[in-house]
Amino acid sequence: MQNAFKNSGFAFLPNNAALDKLQTSLGFAAADTSALLLNTSALGNVTAQLLKYHLGRPAPGFCGGSPFWFPPNGSLGNLADLPSGCTYLINTQAFGDTIPGPGSNRLSLDKPSANLADARVWGLRRINATITTADIAAGNGSFAHVIDTALQFWYDTIDDALTNSWLSGQVTRFRAAAGSSPEVTTLFTDPNTRGAVLAADNTAFTATFGLFGGNPAALSAADNLTLVQYSTLAYPWQGQGAWVGPTVNGNQVPTLWAGQLLTYRGGVTWANRFGLQGTAGGFGTVYVGYGMAYVHQMTSNVMLPVATNVYDQLRTMVSMTAFVAALDAEVGVRSSLQNPASTFTVFAPITTGFAALQVYSGRPWEQQDGNTKAAILKTTVVSGRALTTTDLPGGTTLYDTMGGSQTLVVTKSATGSPIITVNGKQILTGLGNGRIVVPANEPVAYGKSYIQAIDLPPIPGDVSIPTPGAAAAATPSALALLAACGAALLLLL
Repeated sequence: MQNAFKNSGFAFLPNNAALDKLQTSLGFAAADTSALLLNTSALGNVTAQLLKYHLGRPAPGFCGGSPFWFPPNGSLGNLADLPSGCTYLINTQAFGDTIPGPGSNRLSLDKPSANLADARVWGLRRINATITTADIAAGNGSFAHVIDTALQFWYDTIDDALTNSWLSGQVTRFRAAAGSSPEVTTLFTDPNTRGAVLAADNTAFTATFGLFGGNPAALSAADNLTLVQYSTLAYPWQGQGAWVGPTVNGNQVPTLWAGQLLTYRGGVTWANRFGLQGTAGGFGTVYVGYGMAYVHQMTSNVMLPVATNVYDQLRTMVSMTAFVAALDAEVGVRSSLQNPASTFTVFAPITTGFAALQVYSGRPWEQQDGNTKAAILKTTVVSGRALTTTDLPGGTTLYDTMGGSQTLVVTKSATGSPIITVNGKQILTGLGNGRIVVPANEPVAYGKSYIQAIDLPPIPGDVSIPTPGAAAAATPSALALLAACGAALLLLL
């Protein structure tokens, strides 16, 4: 702070009454002169920024088209000698050498006439302060001026910051997402809400939704709610590594979306639970409620709560560990499912289904023939279609699978709660089965693709799975294979 004062050309110093009023508005005792400074440890560097916000940097200025150096020096050695009829923009010492946003570290000095009683100073919130004592010489050509109101650089609520700060025009999509949810509106208009919002700007929305051709304007209120909640850290984060709050496993931070975690990569870089990385903070920080919360401009990628491709979504499903391991060994199929621009319906066998296949054949998946494994995995994927169980028509429908070499036979009963089978393997709804934690119709990228969990791997019609001791040419019937695998599955469940 001493260097900040030494490097200042001038200072606007709030008098005692002004600080009492500020402390009262922040919930501190008015007479507690140390309250703001004592709060520094709890609120990070907010108090330091408040002090620096009242200290001006030397800078060029204009009045009536005539250039001059501000603060004045030489023949313009004090405010009394400043040309009248002008409003001067003053860069402050706040936020170091960076500018968090246009106007965020600036003060305005309006001198309508030669009478300094008419002069007014205001900060970000345009709360006018009157100069009660001007032109106190401070040495080295610097001057101090006493004012009757502390200058405010923070916003009252998160909604206030999103709507009224310099950032508002750049985060219109994020604001629309927040405004469509009553829960978010209540949260963001509450002055007591703590946290840090990683508010993706319009460019970030375009980049992220462009990955899979999505339309953020078409999201439901429920989807907007989780998007905004996942973009809001549960504790304040000031930017540039100044984190206030607990972490998980060293670098993971809880969000307001049911405690789901974002990963802090250091500096101003974050990543969502699927590894999608973005940057926030730096030049785009807006203070809320004197350090109660912060809004940071997310300049590259939205912290989406959903996966942008099928493979990433599968990796989050605990019932799909064996299927993901199988895909990891089959690079061609996996790389296709990692493409966010493609649309798929994946009939994905659960881990117990792979176990049942091992019981039947007597050998684990890893020891199956390579061509057999590739054929089975390709048979699980219908390309170019995003099919929910509602989309599947009643009766029997044939679907070409990846590469067009196999056909899936999908049958849907027409009465009661429909039973749907894929090559004889049942689509699971997650009801009444403790092993299945992800039900049917698992969406990817807001419906770009869907994952349907099925109870057994769909064996292609031209693939045989030999059993121990049987001749390689002996091919069990599809009915026998289904019966054996089904019996094994019942034992496992």
